[in-house]
Amino acid sequence: MHYEQHLGHLAAEAHSFADAVAASDLDVMVVPCPDWGVRDLARHVGGLYHWSSTIVEQQIVTETWPHQLPTAAPEDGDWAAWIRTRVEAALTIFRATDPSARVWTWGNDPHARTWPRRMLYETVIHRLDLATTNGQPLEVAAEIAAEGVDEWLENLRAVVQVPVATIATDQRTLSLAADDTGDAWRILLSPRGWRWDRDASPGDAHVTGSAKELLLLLQGRGAGATRAEGDQVLLEAWLEASSWASVAAAAIPSQLAREALEEGYLAE
Repeated sequence: MHYEQHLGHLAAEAHSFADAVAASDLDVMVVPCPDWGVRDLARHVGGLYHWSSTIVEQQIVTETWPHQLPTAAPEDGDWAAWIRTRVEAALTIFRATDPSARVWTWGNDPHARTWPRRMLYETVIHRLDLATTNGQPLEVAAEIAAEGVDEWLENLRAVVQVPVATIATDQRTLSLAADDTGDAWRILLSPRGWRWDRDASPGDAHVTGSAKELLLLLQGRGAGATRAEGDQVLLEAWLEASSWASVAAAAIPSQLAREALEEGYLAE
C-alpha cells in the first residue's frame, strides 16, 4: 500500500473504532488489555493521534512520547466524538505534510510517512480488541492485515536485537504463511541477531493462518485459529522476546520511554 491508501484506511478504521467505543460500556475491562477499561483505550488511541500528528506538524526530530504531548479529555464525556475529532485533525496534518519530511519515530523510518501507517495499525489492533471485548466477529481486510505483519517486523527489526538473539544458540528459522493472501514471512535467528525476509520456505517453527490471525499472534493477542508445526519452544520464545512489553522495556531504554511506560502510554 502507498501513503494515500494508509490515510484512507486510517480514516475508515478510526471511525469504525469510534463507532465501537460509542456502542461499548466505557467502564468494561478491555479483554486483551486488562489494565484498561474502554474509556482508557479510547483515551490511548485518541492521544496517539494527537501525539503522532503533532510530531509531524512540528517536524520534531528528537525523541518524544505521548505523555510529553498530552491532550485534554472531552468535557462532555463523548469519547467517540473526541476520537473522530482527533483523527480528522491528524489526517489534515498528515495530508498537508510532505511524506518524506524527517521526523522522529521509534521504528525504522524517521519520516512523516511512518506515522499514518503506524496509526493505522494501532487503530486496527485496538478496534479488534473492542470486538473481542464485546463478543463480536474479528474482521479486517486481508490486505491490511498482511501489511500489518510487514509493518511490525520492519519496526521491530530496527529497535530490538539482543532479547531476540538470546533465544537462538545457532541458526534457527521461524516461518509464517498466510493461507488467505499467499504471503509468507521468514524470520532468521542467530546468536548475532535476527533478520526477516519474504522467503516461503518452512522454518524450524512454522505457523499458518489467515493474515489477520498472524497479525494478532505477533501482536500478543493469542494464537487464535493459527496452526503451528515444528519447534514450539522456539515459537514461544520468539513471541515472548518480541512482545511489545519486551520491546518497550529492553529496546527503548531512555528515561523518556521509561516515563511513558510508567504512565501507561506504551501499554499494548
